[in-house]
Amino acid sequence: MLVIDEAHHASAPSYIRLIRDLDFHSGDKWLIGFTATPERADKEPLPFKINSFHLPIIELVNKGHLVRPSGLHIELGIDLSTIAKDRGDFQKQSLKKVMLESLSREIVVKTIQAEAFNRHGIVFCVGVEHSDILAADLVRAGFKAASCHSKLSREKRAQILRNFELGNLQFVTNPMILTEGFDCPKADCMINAAPTLNKTLYVQKAGRVLRLHKGKTDALLIDFGRSSLRSSLCLAATLGEGVVKESRTIREGFSIDMPEVKPFPIVKDVKVKSRQKYNPLSDGNPMFDEVQDFYQKAYYWNPEKAEGSKASEKQVKYLEKLSKETMMPIPEEVSLWDLSKFKANHLIDMLLKARGSIPATPKQKWKLRELFNDGYLPKGIDINSLSKSEARRFIGEYS
Repeated sequence: MLVIDEAHHASAPSYIRLIRDLDFHSGDKWLIGFTATPERADKEPLPFKINSFHLPIIELVNKGHLVRPSGLHIELGIDLSTIAKDRGDFQKQSLKKVMLESLSREIVVKTIQAEAFNRHGIVFCVGVEHSDILAADLVRAGFKAASCHSKLSREKRAQILRNFELGNLQFVTNPMILTEGFDCPKADCMINAAPTLNKTLYVQKAGRVLRLHKGKTDALLIDFGRSSLRSSLCLAATLGEGVVKESRTIREGFSIDMPEVKPFPIVKDVKVKSRQKYNPLSDGNPMFDEVQDFYQKAYYWNPEKAEGSKASEKQVKYLEKLSKETMMPIPEEVSLWDLSKFKANHLIDMLLKARGSIPATPKQKWKLRELFNDGYLPKGIDINSLSKSEARRFIGEYS
């Protein structure tokens, strides 16, 4: 018998390979999966023969296993209609740019002051930078808040979440790393500062605050933004008919009695990365899938069972450098600090191999042809087949 928790991930290539390698794909052995969100945004089918049991949220609420939430949708000021779409959801960098704007952040914090001042809340953000800035905004407004993300050490993250559970922190901001595997029944408010069109992702966010807890009678789900795709924008009603106790929408033209706060600084120095004009992965780097598969496994890997000691600071810094050079970014939900030295070395080897697989850039090829025409570059070198590192070496040697 093979049991897969968070089974909505079971369609990923790494899971499929594992299922096949262990010979659980033929149907002769028991393959069992458990998940609260069986639907995938990419519509990929899960590798299970039958759906033997399904318990909808409405039934869990009606039977008293989850608290009944209320919904609040703030349409004021945040325009989502111009944000680019990617694989059925808002494109991350485009959404991040909108949600980092001073007005957007002010609306989020003032809404929390007016509607969730006495709540214990989880704030979902668009990336690490957004999480850090919004946490600072909340502290400036008088709340005890902290940002939790994978760029912090495992010990620091654990300390923040422990303080949140104990009530020493009222709000914790995060760039989506608390959508799975985090359980704090005391939390009774979900602030969705990262609007989404992905139903599965929204249910995961909302589920963080629906757990039962002594003295907890309900939960509040707060969403932001207006969009031309309003019917697709995930709100509290996404949880299903009859789940939400009440749902309110505040639109432009309505009066909102919100306390005044200190002026929010305009974020002029926020740099939102644009798409690279030249992406070597578009030329087909054979290591890309292998590296991404490693990251996917690292996300679900338990660092407490690591083989050997943890990765050194030197290894982590080198990995960050290699990820930039190879244009294979480290997912925000993966912390390099949680890797063992063995796994860090393995990833370094893969990224070094990937760096050697990146084709020479057009600028490098132009320089090499110039060297060839001037008689400096030896004959017999196939410029079009050179890797980026090889091209760099030849340019340095013959310039």
